[in-house]
Amino acid sequence: MKRFARSILVMAVSSLALVSTTSRDAVAQAGRNAPKPASGSDSAMARYAARIVETADRAIGAVAFLTPEDVVDLVKGSITASSPPERRSFDSTGRLALHALGEIERRTKDFDVVAPPAQLERAHAQMMAALQRVSQGLTLLVRQTTRCKSRPGDFAYCSTPLTDATIDVMGGEREYDEARGRAARLLGEQGLSLSDRPSTKR
Repeated sequence: MKRFARSILVMAVSSLALVSTTSRDAVAQAGRNAPKPASGSDSAMARYAARIVETADRAIGAVAFLTPEDVVDLVKGSITASSPPERRSFDSTGRLALHALGEIERRTKDFDVVAPPAQLERAHAQMMAALQRVSQGLTLLVRQTTRCKSRPGDFAYCSTPLTDATIDVMGGEREYDEARGRAARLLGEQGLSLSDRPSTKR
């Protein structure tokens, strides 16, 4: 049963990583295909594009510490009795998640007060929803890594909440990239470009 559960988890996380990579590639292509803005442009849309890069992109960049491989390693520690290195894995992941949570909450509040141009209101709302989903996942990840340290080897207690948390984090990141891609296309229609979001994953 444990071997089957581990296999299902690895397959699910691998699929999520593939979807995330495909989404990121599509967003990057949209940014490359968009026309460059006219020199000296001071339009509201140009200012909004700058806020996406300066605020929202930095918020989502806070989750760069978490990869699908990290999730598999963490859940392995909940399937078998944890050795000291695995307990440190919970510790380090919890600290990184807590730091990322503070960063994303601060920058999400800054982005929330940005008034988007009418054409970009929907994309703005979608990016906000994605950032909030990531924040929710990080909150659960912080809580669960702390709990799992005290119950090593308890698969039922640790694996499902850990998986749920990381699905929210990585799923929110994917949704952010999709919404950002829509914003990039709308900006492109106005002769403006949105630079590619830097890839910060290991």
